[in-house]
Amino acid sequence: MAIDAQMQPTTPAANLAEAAAPKEPRRIKISEILSDLENGLEREDIQKKYDLRPTDITELFKHPKLKGKRAKKKVTRLIIIDDEEAGVISASTELPTAPAEELEN
Repeated sequence: MAIDAQMQPTTPAANLAEAAAPKEPRRIKISEILSDLENGLEREDIQKKYDLRPTDITELFKHPKLKGKRAKKKVTRLIIIDDEEAGVISASTELPTAPAEELEN
């Protein structure tokens, strides 16, 4: 009975050489990063989005067009009204107030 399987030995040196092989550098456009910052993404979010190492993100933000740039803070300009609640207070309704004596105590 003959076995026709071929086995290729893997050595730790071969695995290390493969892991150390230089990868093609990532190409990231400045306009994409500026857009991400404009959309409120923080540096950590950009790092995750582009799968960058901490040293990569540091180098990225050393670029003259990105130096000192921060994410834009988004301000919510919504007023949420619960119209399903029975006791909705309108702007013209006067609310009862406590006498000043009770507020001081």
